[in-house]
Amino acid sequence: MTIVGKETTHEVFRKYQDFSFREGFSNQIPMHLIFRHATVFEYTENIVREFVAGKLTHLISRIQKNIIKAIDLCIGECVEPKVIHDPRKTLSDIIAIPVANIVECYNNEDILKTFNNLTFSLLKLLQIPPILSFIHPWLHEQFITIPLRFGLNPISTHKKVILNCIKPVIEKRLYDKKRLGNAWIAPLDVLQCYLNDPEITPDLDPNNVNYDYIADSIGKMIFSAMSSTFSGTRRVLYDLVKRKQHFWQELYHEAQEINKQCNRNELTIDNIDKMIKLDSFVKESLRFINPIVGLPHKCISKSHYTFANGYQVPSGNLFS
Repeated sequence: MTIVGKETTHEVFRKYQDFSFREGFSNQIPMHLIFRHATVFEYTENIVREFVAGKLTHLISRIQKNIIKAIDLCIGECVEPKVIHDPRKTLSDIIAIPVANIVECYNNEDILKTFNNLTFSLLKLLQIPPILSFIHPWLHEQFITIPLRFGLNPISTHKKVILNCIKPVIEKRLYDKKRLGNAWIAPLDVLQCYLNDPEITPDLDPNNVNYDYIADSIGKMIFSAMSSTFSGTRRVLYDLVKRKQHFWQELYHEAQEINKQCNRNELTIDNIDKMIKLDSFVKESLRFINPIVGLPHKCISKSHYTFANGYQVPSGNLFS
């Protein structure tokens, strides 16, 4: 693997036509064997780019409400000092609620458990040391996929939960859309993105919906969203606690000022952009987190890729 410098890292992460995270990450976790549908990776990436990132302005209100709801539910009012004995689980529970709400508005307890547990089920595969990779990466892949080849897929149970949760929701939405016609207002969530695709939902017929594809895609999205959000949030919060005496007051005063400007209503994207100190603290905290090396991208250009600084790399190599 080639580690690129800070001047060119953004090219590896943004030029998805030339660098594929899916193909690079498959060397660590054989996602193509866990999720059966080959196109689910590209489909999920498109939804994240076009829906989540593209409609963030419209989603920000829901995200805030669900974060507050999650904190109230998992921590509650701290009138008296409260000890959190398992911060990893508590933080994961908090993150699961807003993420699940974006994927499917009407989440329930079962789907929230899946959001919590699916990611950690897959990450267990990373705990297997890649000793055989020193001989050849193919040997390591063959070793860690032994359970998969015997039908022991780590997400099979979670996939059943996803199917049981989304099927009645999909059936109701399709029924309402047929009944109300143009008067029907589509929910703003990821699930609706699949239902808007005629290849996945032909003729708006519940019997013809490709439920398996949707469940696979949502499972992939859960893994991506929960693992990255959890690790980043945990790092930032731990850094804040560790350096509380240096940064807490400044960050707190900045938040108070922004709250006054918006009359203590919900924050907009513009309000959040004004939190310069918080933005700097988060970026600096994430700068020291290590997943950059753990997010390998494979060069998929036809023959080679030329970076902006003129450096050329051959297709097929791993970069991070």
